[in-house]
Amino acid sequence: MTNASKAKKLENEVFSILSKNSTSNITYSKDAINIAQNIIKNKINNFISSIDGRQNIDQSTLSLKPKYLGVAKYSNSNEPKCDIYFKTNTQKEYSISIKKSLNTYFQTVNNYKHAYDLFLGQSYAKYLTQSEFNLIDSVIKTVMPKLTKWQISNSQLKTHGGVSGYVNYHLNKNITKYQNWIVQTNCNFSYQQIYNGLVNAYTNNSTSNAYAVTMKRNEIAFQNMMSQIINNKPYIRELLFEMLSGQAKFNNTMPGKANYLCAPQSLYDLSGPDCLIVSHHLSQLEDRVNNNKSIGRVQNVPRIGFIKEDFKKNNFQDLLNSFPTADMSIKIGI
Repeated sequence: MTNASKAKKLENEVFSILSKNSTSNITYSKDAINIAQNIIKNKINNFISSIDGRQNIDQSTLSLKPKYLGVAKYSNSNEPKCDIYFKTNTQKEYSISIKKSLNTYFQTVNNYKHAYDLFLGQSYAKYLTQSEFNLIDSVIKTVMPKLTKWQISNSQLKTHGGVSGYVNYHLNKNITKYQNWIVQTNCNFSYQQIYNGLVNAYTNNSTSNAYAVTMKRNEIAFQNMMSQIINNKPYIRELLFEMLSGQAKFNNTMPGKANYLCAPQSLYDLSGPDCLIVSHHLSQLEDRVNNNKSIGRVQNVPRIGFIKEDFKKNNFQDLLNSFPTADMSIKIGI
């Protein structure tokens, strides 16, 4: 089970426990039980006063991964911080971010625009010196663009009977669409030319380590950047608060932003950059830097295939390079 699947399972379990429809016949994980108990039994702003705190929840408002501004589905860069939302019987809103552990990644950035908005596009960028601003801008411009990944694993080569079989398999999945796009875009290159070009490119570059070298270089650049900006306390506190709450991104509106974070350990309010959970994470990040440990990872999300716009490229190599791309993803946390 992937980390995303585990997180979704945990969120569903917590939601089920908070719902009055939950029964003792269902077995829940220990983490889900602890998180739900933190929500319904802790006294927060005089919200919880009963043994069974669920009676204080307006069940008609209880929702899992609620819509934000009427949008039910989100891209990764636009997904609200809120996992569970409800109002109390006194109409107080709770927009809660669920975490399996405090020692985990708490922010993922999937494209340059998202990275720019997070690091440089909010009001807290005013705390940056010009050199810090330029450093961040330079690093995210370097790190976030897609990379071309020509390497094929040995297992994939074995499965598809070599490079030509591998290329044929991935092209054939959308062969009709690709052939139509070639005609519609007045592409300068035929389907057969593209197939032959991909086979040659994979064959000639399969042993190159350029992709891995670039990934490592970019990751080191990002980690060095994080180690430098962590010394700017006003900025880093605001940045961490935004990563956890999404307050600026979602215009201080629930259920887009989260006003609480809940983990098995406890429930934490997200009231501002000086709140306890921000201080906790800042202390952890500082400890990593002081112990010569890195902050953050740069990872890839492979995508094999063309989009229609690719066939409008007049340069043959540019067209080929757009086939085996990897979208860059920054992960920030402990």
